[in-house]
This record gives sequence, C-alpha cells and structure tokens, in this order.
Amino acid sequence: MMGLSSRFVKVWLWPIILGVLSGVGLIAALIGDGWWDFMSTLALGSAPVVCLWLGRASSNSRRKATIGAAFREAK
Repeated sequence: MMGLSSRFVKVWLWPIILGVLSGVGLIAALIGDGWWDFMSTLALGSAPVVCLWLGRASSNSRRKATIGAAFREAK
C-alpha cells in the first residue's frame, strides 16, 4: 500500500501545488490592490513559468536523445 501512496504523491504533488497557487492568486486579485496585486501576479504567473521551464527541459532532453540516436546510427 505504501507504493501507491508514494506514486500518488510523485504524480500529483506539483499539479496540486500549482492549482492551490492559482486559486490563491485569483482570490488575491479579487480581494484588493497594492500588495495583493503583486501577490496575485506571482501566484498566477508561477504556473506558466513552471510549464515553460519543464517544457524547455523536456525539449532539450528530446533533442539530446535525437542527436545521440543519430550519432549511434552514423557509427
């Protein structure tokens, strides 16, 4: 049973964190001005930044795998 719990956390931890941050950002944007706007910008901007960062890391690893495969075929 421990493996299921560990797998659940491994898969769903970051989506839950990003969802909570987005919710906090939306509520902060509705509550007020000043620091609330700054907090909502950070909270709502965190999800796209993480997605872009992970997408870039994924494309870099794919590019390296493609280059490695081409190199192995050339041998």
